Amino acid sequence: MESLQKIDLHLHLSRIPLPRTEQMWVSDPAEMLPHMAKLGIQKAVLMSTSENSRSQMPFGSNVDNRAIAQADPSHFAWMCNLDPLDLDTIPERLATYKVEGAVGIGERCINRRLDAPLLEKIFATAGEYENRQQQNNIPLPHEPRGGVQLWHRG
Repeated sequence: MESLQKIDLHLHLSRIPLPRTEQMWVSDPAEMLPHMAKLGIQKAVLMSTSENSRSQMPFGSNVDNRAIAQADPSHFAWMCNLDPLDLDTIPERLATYKVEGAVGIGERCINRRLDAPLLEKIFATAGEYENRQQQNNIPLPHEPRGGVQLWHRG
């Protein structure tokens, strides 16, 4: 009988060990792997806290999470984040992150209305991508990326 795999779909890690405080404790990959094994979790999807250095969080940027996932793709995949102050280049940045291995966009809805400019631009970009795929009679991708099934149409 085939066993089911567990995937943690929302994990924050630091690329390097950070000091623990009363307010915050964020593990690095070496600390997290034994915990994942104990819980039977085979893979985790890392959520980026920021696209760039404007974040107030000292961990988990796109660059950090890409590096963690590239160093250990059997245990980690990553989702990118987008800077809401730079809407004009979202399609290009998403294309870049996809090539770099991002399996999706995470943490985009925190304290945002569904009609926020960032979400409207993301939805428009997704719609344009799907329209181009359909116009060129190209099936939407459904293969796993980073070991995580991204898109499914059925």
